Amino acid sequence: MDLVDTVVNALVVGAVGAFLAWLGKGKFEAIDARFQAIDARFEALEARFDARFEAMESRFQAMDARFEGLERRLDRLEDRLEDGLGSLRSELTRRLDALAGRLDAHIERHAG
Repeated sequence: MDLVDTVVNALVVGAVGAFLAWLGKGKFEAIDARFQAIDARFEALEARFDARFEAMESRFQAMDARFEGLERRLDRLEDRLEDGLGSLRSELTRRLDALAGRLDAHIERHAG
């Protein structure tokens, strides 16, 4: 009888273990499916962020190129302004020298 009780206990424990394993497997598969869905959502979100960051990077590069163009234009304008001021300074110096010469001549004529 002890042998029958042991076999029955073993069968009950085995059946309960198999039932619990079957229940657990179903739960783990459901949890695994949910994790896979979350993982897929994160991958889609990462792809969206990557696309947006690439778009922003290309826009920043375009803006950088525009600023470089503006900087070159400002450099050319600055050069032209410096050239114009240099020639204006030369012309004023030449005229002031001529005026000083005329004033010196006028003073010498009337001083003497």
